Amino acid sequence: MKISERIRQLRVHKKMTQGELVDGISSVAYLSRIENNQIRPSSNFLKQISNKLGVELEYLVTLDSFKYRDKINDIVWRYRKTGELPEEDAMFLNMHSVELHDDDIHLRIYATLVSYCVDRGDSKEARKLYDMSRTFIPEVSGAEHGEDYFFYYVASGNLFFYLQDFFQSNHYYAKAEKYLSCIGHFDAARLYYNISLVKQRIVEDKSVCLHYSQKAHDYFKTMNDRDRLAKVLITQGIQSHLLHRFDNSMNYLNEALAIVNETGDLQLLAMIEYNFGRIHQCMQEYGTAIQHFEKAVALNKSISFVTENVYAYKRLVEIYMELKVWSTADSYLDQALHIAEEHELHYDFIDLCAIKAGAYKLRADEAKYEKEMQKVVALCIVNNQFSHVKPLASELGAHFYDKRAYKKAADYYTVALEYDQKVAQLTKSSTPINERVLQRQQAVKGVTIPYL
Repeated sequence: MKISERIRQLRVHKKMTQGELVDGISSVAYLSRIENNQIRPSSNFLKQISNKLGVELEYLVTLDSFKYRDKINDIVWRYRKTGELPEEDAMFLNMHSVELHDDDIHLRIYATLVSYCVDRGDSKEARKLYDMSRTFIPEVSGAEHGEDYFFYYVASGNLFFYLQDFFQSNHYYAKAEKYLSCIGHFDAARLYYNISLVKQRIVEDKSVCLHYSQKAHDYFKTMNDRDRLAKVLITQGIQSHLLHRFDNSMNYLNEALAIVNETGDLQLLAMIEYNFGRIHQCMQEYGTAIQHFEKAVALNKSISFVTENVYAYKRLVEIYMELKVWSTADSYLDQALHIAEEHELHYDFIDLCAIKAGAYKLRADEAKYEKEMQKVVALCIVNNQFSHVKPLASELGAHFYDKRAYKKAADYYTVALEYDQKVAQLTKSSTPINERVLQRQQAVKGVTIPYL
């Protein structure tokens, strides 16, 4: 990289205008000519702006990127050990992300930067870095840099999980899983936990999720990592609930609660309250469920973690719709939709839009129901939320079938079957196609339409 480009990139990374950088040093026109590679900067100019940019003069003038290999490695190892990346180190890695380096260095740089940005909630910068990484990192990975590929794939999987693109996340976690022999138990446990979360979103057989969460549970218990063990126990409670094993779910949550009562982690306590609410909701004990959901909401607000309230609000909508208290249901639905849209929670936004469409049907406004549901199915496809397509398209197909709108019914049953197969292919596991959907699709293709 030329000196001119290095100056420009450092300035942009520091979010400084040309005027701010050269204030008291030179004219803006002089800097502009340097950045456009029209003139060479003087040694005095370089010395002065290196102080403003917060870098050593040597870095500005040394063009041999190989000399910085040791420093890059030190930053990466320190980040992997502590999870901390000072601003000057992040800037240094950013500068070297576009330099010519060996594959292992690029893997370390991009794994660190993508992971760092995801941890900070800066998904746009993380996605930009991921896209850049595809230019430098080979598509085909080898055993030679197994540990580096592991961390790069995990960082990519975490990014797509954050973006709620769960199939892409699953793709990268599966790649990382191949390199488990290259890393220690702690990182293996974290990967197993992440895999259990993404499988929970995309596979029908929830016992698969429990298989992975149990592996994480065993590792964290052996390491006596009680904070992470509590998180895994909460997840196991959720997954047991999805399998309708309510007693097991209660046991997992109570075990997690015992740990959280010792650590005082309010975020985890909110998660536990929410999941107690889910169990009572499924048992139709709505009064108790509402109390737990309201406690979860209050706890999240107390720690400024309101994004998580989208889930409690969604369940409160379901309960109040069941109780036909429409004004309360609408209020919670509006709050949940606002959070999901503001924070780009595509998966949850689609869930909420489907609930909103269902509310129109309950109120006998079928025209609005059909219009909104068709929008939701299209939204699923656009946002790669393929696991939503089958149930929503099937529901819409059944609706049109009951109305004897057989052409529309056939169209949506076809969509349901197409994406059912796509999901099975993406998850590498065969998912049985709903038999009733098959029967109806076959029926609407025939000359006579049997009544089902």
